[in-house]
Amino acid sequence: MSALGRLALPTLSAGAFGQLCGLLLARLEEDAGALSMVNSLLWRVHYDSFHGIRPL
Repeated sequence: MSALGRLALPTLSAGAFGQLCGLLLARLEEDAGALSMVNSLLWRVHYDSFHGIRPL
């Protein structure tokens, strides 16, 4: 488990998820080439949660 994963709560609140999506959108607006990274992160958040223990 990554150090960031150990700091995060096992689930995301709706507000936190909204903030994450806003940051990812800003990243995509800066660099459309980041789409793969954004897609991978969103899949991980959806499927594994930050701790990789269960879907959200």
